[in-house]
Amino acid sequence: MDVQCDRYVTTSEIRTYLRCREEHRYAYLLKIRPRIDNEKLTFGARMHELLADFYTVGVSSDRSRNIEINSSAAAQQAAMMALYREKPLSKSGETTIKAVEMIFEISDNGHIFAGKIDLIVMIDQKLVLVEHKTTSSNINVGEDYWTTIYMDDQISNYIEGAMTLGYKIDRCIYDVLKRPTLRKKSAETFVDYYYRCREQLFAHGDQFLQRRIIYLSEEQKERAQRDRLAMEQEILSIDPDQQQPRTVQSCRRYGSLCPYLPLCLRETGVNDERYTRIERKHIELC
Repeated sequence: MDVQCDRYVTTSEIRTYLRCREEHRYAYLLKIRPRIDNEKLTFGARMHELLADFYTVGVSSDRSRNIEINSSAAAQQAAMMALYREKPLSKSGETTIKAVEMIFEISDNGHIFAGKIDLIVMIDQKLVLVEHKTTSSNINVGEDYWTTIYMDDQISNYIEGAMTLGYKIDRCIYDVLKRPTLRKKSAETFVDYYYRCREQLFAHGDQFLQRRIIYLSEEQKERAQRDRLAMEQEILSIDPDQQQPRTVQSCRRYGSLCPYLPLCLRETGVNDERYTRIERKHIELC
């Protein structure tokens, strides 16, 4: 087992802890994960893979275009990538790719905060950190989606993380793709569904791809650092054998019940076939 990996605290872990401490205990301290994936989460993870591939192999490569359309999700993802290819990060200046899916570590008084940066590029002689997001929410200008962006500590933490890798970030771009809203018809092939989704996205491009340049003050960055340190101290002081307070309001999210609810209700145990025990709590990093 990689002991160093288990000393990490990440944005995902902190968000889980804030959402529900008992869910955090199961997922990160006991390392118990549900075998059934949440479709919305797996959809977003696949989009991250496609975007990373797009920037890794080169924006003109055929490899980034050849997505096997064998499901409704794949049809939507292929349509979203088609729109993305038509809208480069910079309309005027040259874009140079500096880093893709780069892991960083920040040493915090004996703790280690770690994460994976989606993309760092040079645009008009400025180093830009790009954070990819996939959502089903309305992303038009002025919508609620953008209201809390400046409260998102992930941006500040990742800018600090980029510094540990030698990148002094000048600005951050929130790169947000919205899923198509059309549903597949019963007699429709996946390929036909792809073309219909593609048509919707290209007809209303700004509703499905939005980018925002995020500037953070030094005060905002310092506040994010203080919040991170406080969360790390709380998380690393927890006894995994002690039950934690539950957040009932989080038992339903993303349109479905929390996968750990049967454990909380004592309907089953951790050896249930619906769960598996992982070796490392941050499987996305190590």
